[in-house]
Amino acid sequence: ALTVSPTVEQILHVCASHKKPRKLLKFLEKVREEERQHGIRQKQPMLVFCNKIKTVEFVVSTLLQSGEKCTALHSQLPQAGREKALN
Repeated sequence: ALTVSPTVEQILHVCASHKKPRKLLKFLEKVREEERQHGIRQKQPMLVFCNKIKTVEFVVSTLLQSGEKCTALHSQLPQAGREKALN
């Protein structure tokens, strides 16, 4: 059986494809506001999973435009690029 670390919170939002970018940005705004309210100065890391590389690139672009620090991690990146994305 698969288990998740008790320090990891998994959240799944199901919605129509055309609503996903806005829903993701609203979710991030909510999380960042909660961090501010609790006096958390360093933004908490999070992972966003996508099933296509094209979607990954779109999500990264959307998040960067909204001011979030993010990077893509996918199978077509060379190993050095993957390691850089994780650091």
